[in-house]
Amino acid sequence: MKKIIFVCLMGLFSLVFFVNPQNNFDKAGLSSTFSDASYGLQLLSSSYTGKAINVCRSRNNTTQDIGFDANGYLDVADLTSFVGSGSGFVTKCYDQSVEKNLLIMLNN
Repeated sequence: MKKIIFVCLMGLFSLVFFVNPQNNFDKAGLSSTFSDASYGLQLLSSSYTGKAINVCRSRNNTTQDIGFDANGYLDVADLTSFVGSGSGFVTKCYDQSVEKNLLIMLNN
């Protein structure tokens, strides 16, 4: 049986699907919890070295990966620098578990 647990850290979302022991989420205060998929705007595991999201800049449809800052939060400076005074939208969320499941946003 799969359990879906929403973890809210400092007002940022995290979605963790708990199924099989795979990855330690020590940064989320869940040192004994493991998951098959985990998405968040905050670094959840000290073993994860990838990016958080991929953002598309609306004015020219250019995309860029946005990672985490030195404190483990979404790198807002990088995001703001990329988007500028325009707008942008998230196209992908990167899985922080060892499974590396990609969450792709579809727009209609």
